[in-house]
Amino acid sequence: MELDSVTEEKVITSSKDMNGWIKFLAIFSIAIGALYALSIFGIIIAWMPIWLGIILLKASKNCREVADGKVESLGDTFNSLKTFFILTGIFTIISTALSVIWFIIFGIAMVGGILGETGGFY
Repeated sequence: MELDSVTEEKVITSSKDMNGWIKFLAIFSIAIGALYALSIFGIIIAWMPIWLGIILLKASKNCREVADGKVESLGDTFNSLKTFFILTGIFTIISTALSVIWFIIFGIAMVGGILGETGGFY
């Protein structure tokens, strides 16, 4: 499919505008992952933001190519962004589920501790 000149110009302008923010988020995500890796618990989850940052760096590279007039790279840009959003969604669902489980366990433990201190329901 061939783009008309107005659409192509809009795509190129948007790519120029997006590229800086995508690269910023990529570098920030990798830096956060590196900071996570400095702690005992963080080492378990440090790979997630690093991986997402690498995907965003790839999207930034493709976005820069589009901004330079190589509109054929637009598909690669969207594929990288699609992967980023899918993984972000999956990680969000998993972390939300783990948080709910954590709060349930913590709530049961608190109620048990309070009942134990007060002698139960009696």
